[in-house]
Amino acid sequence: MTELRKRTIECLQLQGYSERTQEAYVRAVRQLADHYNKSPDLISEEELRQYFLHIKNVKKYVDDQRKATRHEAITHAGR
Repeated sequence: MTELRKRTIECLQLQGYSERTQEAYVRAVRQLADHYNKSPDLISEEELRQYFLHIKNVKKYVDDQRKATRHEAITHAGR
């Protein structure tokens, strides 16, 4: 487990998120990293913006909860 992933999970635990939510957040961040083929902490704000547009327009995620989970996970990773 990378230090960033460990820190993210610890942050989520401290905030009282369930294990299932933690897994969803970690998965969302992993998918972002896979999309850019680099560590999430190296991804710029513009790349995040482009990724969210990709999710909305190409992958066509319409479930608001899934979008909210993905967005929150990525924007809070490692904080």
